[in-house]
Amino acid sequence: MRLFVKGCVVAGLGCVWTIALSGCSLARKNDPQRPLVDKIRPAPVGSFGPGATERVPPPESEACTLGTARQCYAHALAFASGQGGQKDFIQAVALLSKACDGRVEEACRTLSLRMKRPERLSPSPKRSEGGRSGTGPTDADDFARLRCRLVEPGVLRGCEVVFPLMAGSRRARVLESVSSYRYALPTFDGAAFESDYTLTVDLDSL
Repeated sequence: MRLFVKGCVVAGLGCVWTIALSGCSLARKNDPQRPLVDKIRPAPVGSFGPGATERVPPPESEACTLGTARQCYAHALAFASGQGGQKDFIQAVALLSKACDGRVEEACRTLSLRMKRPERLSPSPKRSEGGRSGTGPTDADDFARLRCRLVEPGVLRGCEVVFPLMAGSRRARVLESVSSYRYALPTFDGAAFESDYTLTVDLDSL
């Protein structure tokens, strides 16, 4: 099975690792004051548990709107630095994502400089993660999108195929293939966290 993977920590929109947040920007354009659910869905290491089906929700951070994005950025920095005894990288990452989506360029830069996206360790990816090459899947039938939990020690749990609809036997083959993937967890300032994770699998050779 030939595989192409695009990795993102998300809650259904955007790819934070490349700060490509056009989907969320469209949502804001339609309703600029609508509070957004965290797109980055991090949780402290160990919070998802060892079970393959256990799905403990990640913590929610405060609601942010386009008008309060800069305040969210300031709160994110406070959580990242521990100002006031509140050091919390999980909240910092979530709020930085929201502030970046709210067009605070400093928040986007902070994410780019201080956060490291997950790295697939094995099996070795055939193409680099984080974006499609010109030879990546282009037709709807060429790829499947999966939503999983990326948990300690770098394995995927509770994966679901969210696109496209497919027969049970084919879905089982896809899930079996990604179950062998191993990752280095994402980090912020070197601190690892577990997260929701979306990946795209090339199905050409199935």
